[in-house]
Amino acid sequence: MTPPPGLPRSGMSAPGLSGSVSFVNWPIAATGAKKRTGKRPFSHVALAIDLKPSSAELAKHSALRRFERILKERNIEEGDDLLRLVGSALHAFSAAGYGRVNHWELIPGGWLPLPGDPTGTGVEPLGLLLKALDSEEWKPFSTAREFSVRLSGEGNRADLTVRRTHRERRPSMTVDLYGSVTSADVHALVGKLRERLPVASSDVRTFTYA
Repeated sequence: MTPPPGLPRSGMSAPGLSGSVSFVNWPIAATGAKKRTGKRPFSHVALAIDLKPSSAELAKHSALRRFERILKERNIEEGDDLLRLVGSALHAFSAAGYGRVNHWELIPGGWLPLPGDPTGTGVEPLGLLLKALDSEEWKPFSTAREFSVRLSGEGNRADLTVRRTHRERRPSMTVDLYGSVTSADVHALVGKLRERLPVASSDVRTFTYA
């Protein structure tokens, strides 16, 4: 997805990883800079997240158990591995303060309509996904390789792409955070994802200071 207008896409590339800081791996350049600048925020942080081929963690949250039950009631089987990952990720982002869906798309498949209120006001992302699944335009989900969504909240924006498992490869996600984002915000978001998804690794790839 293209970055929001006025916000830089490029950042300092990661020459290497310093090892795990909590459960987020930061580039060496970033960890050294953070020691010198304290809590200086970033205007952009790019994350790469690899997942284990398991979704047992879904049962930990009642909203995700309901989501799972609804999928079974609707006999949604094709593409349900991607749906489960997307549902869990949207729930995590909402818990981290990104409660509004701006737009979303499938690859292949293209842009998808938002159901009801086009702004998604008053409906959390997971609930909006369940409403959207009733639409004919969402049928390509069963064969999509990727799902991308732009979320916003508390003055920040997030671009999330979820990729389904393909043959021997693990499912994965990429996340771009824009606005005024601290390292604590990054750790909090990844923590929410780890509570809901089988995260194998989470690496900061690039960053730009505000």
